[in-house]
Amino acid sequence: MKKSVLIGFCATILLAVSASALTTTTVYAESQPPVMTEKNTVISTWGTAKVTFDTKTGTLRVENGVIYDAATLSEVEKNSEFVDASQKIARKEVKHLLFGENVSIKNSESAWQLDGTATSLAQFKEEFTHFDQLTFILGELGNPNLPYPAPFAHGVIQDVYRAYNPNSGDHLYTMSKDEFNYVVDKGWKNEAVAYAGYDWSTVPIYRIYNPNSGEHMFTTSQDEYFALYEATWIPEGISFGAAEQTMNTQAVYRAFNPNAKGPGSHLFTKNASEIQHLVNLGWKNEGTAYFVPTGADMLENTK
Repeated sequence: MKKSVLIGFCATILLAVSASALTTTTVYAESQPPVMTEKNTVISTWGTAKVTFDTKTGTLRVENGVIYDAATLSEVEKNSEFVDASQKIARKEVKHLLFGENVSIKNSESAWQLDGTATSLAQFKEEFTHFDQLTFILGELGNPNLPYPAPFAHGVIQDVYRAYNPNSGDHLYTMSKDEFNYVVDKGWKNEAVAYAGYDWSTVPIYRIYNPNSGEHMFTTSQDEYFALYEATWIPEGISFGAAEQTMNTQAVYRAFNPNAKGPGSHLFTKNASEIQHLVNLGWKNEGTAYFVPTGADMLENTK
């Protein structure tokens, strides 16, 4: 396995906590996930994992099992043009590859975090051949010797900055002080620190960009992230890590402006009063987007 692919957070931690564990209200902004029907669905296995392939969209979903890594395959298996041993699904027909819950890779020492970006796509295709048409890959591949689901884990707490574009209405949330300073220098309004977040966690927050409107969107939902990608948004990978819901965490709420024709249609804030103000103006309250560390969690980080 290529070292560049392995996640160095901790060899004993799987990055495989599902976004469904959060109390969220998922709204697919411009697109719904493709609907599978019996006419365009193929069901088979990859290793011991169940795979469902949509022949219409080229979307392969993998869940609950262990797939084989290239190092353990025979030469015949390495050169096979099929994902599955029953030869129902050709690798060259797979355009989108989504790893769902409880998928691990044989002989893995740590976790692969595949975040939909060109970098993760290139790393995967370097290890797994014959995926000639693959353009998007998302999900976690863990260590099969570790229990699933993995216990919640996280890195260090850092500030998440918020900047506002007065020309477009878009908000940017970032842990990068350099990125924050750059957009502020370009005329964005400095709205200071929005809240805290982890530099990584087992609940990743994905960031995706709409090149047509200029809007940035943030979500813990892999389905929503993929749906927006299908709607021609550009995946920008994992922005930062959310917290597990405990007494020491705080909810970040999400509101949607149904009248927005461009960027600025979503706002994320820990301030419930700000959400209520927007609702009074006609915005839709979409509930809790994710949780962030606060209180005792932040105190522990300073010890």
